[in-house]
Amino acid sequence: MDINILKKSLKVIRRMRKDKIIWKPGKGEGHLIKRKELGHIPNDFTLDDYNNLIKRIVNNNLNELYLYYKKFFDQHYFAIGDDERNWEVIAGEDGVMETAYEITDAAYEHHFKKEGYVYLGVIKEVERYVNDEESK
Repeated sequence: MDINILKKSLKVIRRMRKDKIIWKPGKGEGHLIKRKELGHIPNDFTLDDYNNLIKRIVNNNLNELYLYYKKFFDQHYFAIGDDERNWEVIAGEDGVMETAYEITDAAYEHHFKKEGYVYLGVIKEVERYVNDEESK
């Protein structure tokens, strides 16, 4: 895998860990409502609760990291898979949240085998690899 893609993925993760979760204007509340309607989160969840769930997923170094792409995308997107919660978080290389949801369309291991996902590694392994490459 291209080291620059790995570096971009880690930059997105670090930003999400450090800063407030950023949604496209007006999109955070819409995602919150949809997740409640689908039963992915409790009805009393606020946007802050939803963002905190996203941060917990991103903060877990044992979660899986994927490049997510389609030919028409204008930037790289990165997906973080949490197999314990059965959740996926997707953010663009610009650090803006695209979506976060419970995976219900397929078993976790099958979901990430769909077209468009490229496995990068467990977050801590990607961090270690990039650090090793930069120290050479």
